[in-house]
Amino acid sequence: MILKNLNIKTVAIDKILILYLSITVFSFALWSLYQLGIHSHDYEEYKKIWHQTNGSSFFDAYSNVRYEIGSFFLFWNLSQVTSAALTFYIFGLISLSSKFYLIKRNYNYPLVSFSIYVIIFAHILDANQIRAALAMTILMYSLCIKSHNVFTYLILAGIAVLFHYSGIIILVLYLVRSPLLGLIGLVVFSLSIHIVISAFDFLAFAKYWLASPSGKANLTSSIFIMQAGIFFVSIYFWNKLSYLQQKGAYLNAIGVFVYVLFIDYSIVAHRTRELSQIGIMSILFFGDKKWTYIKLFSAISIIYITIYNLVYIFGRLT
Repeated sequence: MILKNLNIKTVAIDKILILYLSITVFSFALWSLYQLGIHSHDYEEYKKIWHQTNGSSFFDAYSNVRYEIGSFFLFWNLSQVTSAALTFYIFGLISLSSKFYLIKRNYNYPLVSFSIYVIIFAHILDANQIRAALAMTILMYSLCIKSHNVFTYLILAGIAVLFHYSGIIILVLYLVRSPLLGLIGLVVFSLSIHIVISAFDFLAFAKYWLASPSGKANLTSSIFIMQAGIFFVSIYFWNKLSYLQQKGAYLNAIGVFVYVLFIDYSIVAHRTRELSQIGIMSILFFGDKKWTYIKLFSAISIIYITIYNLVYIFGRLT
């Protein structure tokens, strides 16, 4: 009886401790979201959009912007009742809170997983590219489900694209069962894009739309080298990965291939590589909790990427 009471008390203390840690971690994430948001590159752009939408009808405001309709609908509704800064913050808060819920429900070591997400991704997405952040939420959900049904991925990609065009990457997850076919298709697609854009003068604008004068793709980037390393290790241990881990590994592989194939179109290369990094977390935090060689390599890569981003964040904030 005494042992039973001790066990009950231990379980209760553990639950309280986990709750306390969860509140602490999430509160720190909210503070980080604010600090990163006010220093973000995109905030001023969204501030201009807020002034265009505040007090305007939805269709009048939408006709003057190029944003995806789902993101703009949310942004427009918020802009009618909150300030520009609060609209931007709430937008990021919705996406970050959704990810916190997803990670708590699906990932091993959820508080560690969420903390890593905040350090690696929040300053790029939830506190900056807020539309892409919502699409990332749908992508993360897609990585968590075990469905093999193509219509599931079509629907999820359709929802994600309503928030940001990058959500189309969800479709590649269906090809996990035929990974080589998907990668060959990507190579053919990239070559076709290069040929079509080069062949027709009226498509010359795409070169400027897909590329950026700064931040060119760089194959010697340490982050890219880490992702490429995980790609090769994943190939070797592919059959030892669970289905959900394979989805993460495949997403990472797509990021590596796109970075190489679209090296002249840096916006596409960087955006896809950034999104594909979430696949590394799937390898590390899905499946059996016991350590494997690929989990060890993924952990080393995640630690390096986390430190790299911490240095970058401190550099921006100081």
